Amino acid sequence: MGASNTKIKVMLVSTLFLVFLFYTPSTAPLSFKAYGLPDAPLLVNVTEYLNATIETDGVNTHCRAWNVSGNITIWNSNTGETVSDIWIPINENSTYTYTWTIPYEKPTYADVSEILAGNVPSEIKSKFPNNQADKWVHVTELRSGDRVVLWYTVTWTGGNQPQCPPITVSEKVSPNKIVDGQSQTLTINLTITNNLWYTVNFRVRKILPADGTSNDGWSNAVANNPQFTSAGTATVGNTGLTSDNKRLNWTSNGDWPDNWFTLNSGASGTIRNFQVQGTPDLSEVGGQTTKIEIGRVYVYFTAQKTFTNTTLGYIFSIGQADIEARKEQGTYATNTWNETNIFYSTSATFKYELYNMTTWATQGDTPDSTLVSGSSHSVTGDPIATVEPLGNYSDGGLNFTYNGVPKIWVIDKFRIAKDQQKGWWVYNYTRNSEKPDGNSTYLVIEKVWVVKGYLIKAVKEVRSDPSTPNKYNILIEVHNLGQWTSPYVSVYDLVPTNFNPDPPATEGGMIFKPLSMLANDADANSPPDYSRKTTPTGYSGGYVWDIYPMPAPQHGFAEWFNGTGSSNQENVNVTLTDGTQRTWTVYPVSNSAVNINGTNYNEGANFTVNSGLSSETNFTVTFIQDSLNSTEGGKVVVSAKGFYTNLGINVTNPVIIYYNVSGTGVYKALDLFIVGVDPRHTLNALAIFQPETSLSSGTVTFEYLLATLGAAVFVSALFPLKLKNKKGGKESLTE
Repeated sequence: MGASNTKIKVMLVSTLFLVFLFYTPSTAPLSFKAYGLPDAPLLVNVTEYLNATIETDGVNTHCRAWNVSGNITIWNSNTGETVSDIWIPINENSTYTYTWTIPYEKPTYADVSEILAGNVPSEIKSKFPNNQADKWVHVTELRSGDRVVLWYTVTWTGGNQPQCPPITVSEKVSPNKIVDGQSQTLTINLTITNNLWYTVNFRVRKILPADGTSNDGWSNAVANNPQFTSAGTATVGNTGLTSDNKRLNWTSNGDWPDNWFTLNSGASGTIRNFQVQGTPDLSEVGGQTTKIEIGRVYVYFTAQKTFTNTTLGYIFSIGQADIEARKEQGTYATNTWNETNIFYSTSATFKYELYNMTTWATQGDTPDSTLVSGSSHSVTGDPIATVEPLGNYSDGGLNFTYNGVPKIWVIDKFRIAKDQQKGWWVYNYTRNSEKPDGNSTYLVIEKVWVVKGYLIKAVKEVRSDPSTPNKYNILIEVHNLGQWTSPYVSVYDLVPTNFNPDPPATEGGMIFKPLSMLANDADANSPPDYSRKTTPTGYSGGYVWDIYPMPAPQHGFAEWFNGTGSSNQENVNVTLTDGTQRTWTVYPVSNSAVNINGTNYNEGANFTVNSGLSSETNFTVTFIQDSLNSTEGGKVVVSAKGFYTNLGINVTNPVIIYYNVSGTGVYKALDLFIVGVDPRHTLNALAIFQPETSLSSGTVTFEYLLATLGAAVFVSALFPLKLKNKKGGKESLTE
């Protein structure tokens, strides 16, 4: 007689995964190959973060509040297969009290739930091995490339948190007191101590106060103040300085950022005798004896253990497979039967552990109908066997006698194996928290230098266009903040790769206001308004605006408003021709008019303050952003007027440039944050500033910080150029 086979496909998957998460678990997973570890297909990551602030005055050290948080991330790492029925046993440390967010992140299709221990299947609790956990979490399904994140914070049970964190930083400064107004050199020793119970990898960066920062206690009259003059010598790893002498790197080789040095438990490392030169100016901070900041130290660390020793038990999960029930009738003795149970792995990724195979025959059409005597066979083990991807395993050869036609039934139980190459694996890490890089941001870059009494400042603002995806609004303000009229000023801007002006026919709707300040107009008959284009290497293109000398001390304002109407009123400061300052109350009336001290002025309007007095100053309403008539907000620019006697023309302070770009393909919005100013007589002395904000179409805030990453500077070579003003006069830019 013939044989009969029944093959049943089972689609079940479970996996665990470990991933680096910086500050919040929304950061994409990272590869572990750089740490000498394989990337398990199903990664389960337990990552904890230490956050702390430590103060030192060169003699004493003071620890502020510090905290510990963590997450468990389960990631099906682009295996091309689905994982299901994932059980995660979590063992908490009684030293700490945990506060959980379950889930913090999950796919919309998956159910992620905390399961009481009494409701966890007994075979999962007791067999793999002896999973007696404090907390159980169940995930129904995790498709390829998706992840689940569980978040927790801890406090010390009984309020026994130590005063200082287990990684300490201290500095010794000599001399520990310096004299106001005098250039001096400080010799500093910086020590990092690892008080954790395990080895930790470190990289450290010390950043000095930015050049020209107000109210920092360092003289703005001294270039590059303060600065490093020596990188010192490290007892472990090496040190190096950045080219601007503003950052000291302490890594394995002195480069930044991916080179770590290692400290064993209880060990310390020190940079000896690095030096900082600077000239303090207490007039910036009240004029009295006080402490001023000589920089900040940022400590980055990572270790392959958790701080709290929170652990996970044996992860249970299943993947895709087929099972086959086979029966064969005897050729001569037709009442004898042979039954076989065959398990087929249809996964190309995962190794499986079979822990139960059960086979039986019934007389009826359901598995619980009358059992055929002698047909029941069950094999249990931990495991019975391991099955490689696309492999199989069979249990059969059981013979029994039955005069009818039996129905053969099989049940197979399996799980994804604990295997770094072909299964799940739990990784444990302690890290510092870092700000997430994945979010869209907007930045303002400010470059300032002082030359012979004039101070030119170029501020570039980049904002996402709220009405058009991948489109950005570019706004550049140019100010003279000093006491003297400047020479000619050239402003340079670059369009990064994968960006183009939008619309291209008008160079992104480019405008320059007041247009009378554009000394060289590429096309005097029509917008767009710029002096010339450039083709710098590595960029789509660039623009140059040659600007007539800017007056000083008179100065208008460029202010952001959240919208129109008196509810958005701001106080702004302006400077008159005699150097005195005035505070005005200002709010936009519409996208074409502004109210100043109770009087409405349309864009382009002129008005005079203190007519007939020595402080008489003329102003012009230079620019009102179109978005101000909506809820998006925008800029209002009012410029003060002066007179340039060499050419007999009116000049203004500030001026404004505005245009739009759109990104295509894989573009980098961070590359938009570049602007250059050619001061003619400064030999390219630069100070670069970058705010720390987030890209949005709403309220803009400016927190000016030193740009430590991602900012580039492009300044064109100086060249002689003859310009022709609109009145026909001629004058050289290279006076």
